[in-house]
Amino acid sequence: MKTYAMVAAALFVGLSLTAHADENEARGPGKGKHHPNREEMLKRFDKDGDGKLSDAEKAAAKAARGEFKGKKAE
Repeated sequence: MKTYAMVAAALFVGLSLTAHADENEARGPGKGKHHPNREEMLKRFDKDGDGKLSDAEKAAAKAARGEFKGKKAE
């Protein structure tokens, strides 16, 4: 009986996590709780193409983040 309960609980948790992941993927980038990863940030803000964000590029990223959240960036 305990084994059955443990298997049922593990199956429920696994299916719940899978369903939640699929829901977030269906929204696509920029929708829902998507947070850009390092590669996406570099692709968007690395204007000189050196693979790093300069201070000016970081400021642009911060300003864009502020606009996204509906706040004025400092």
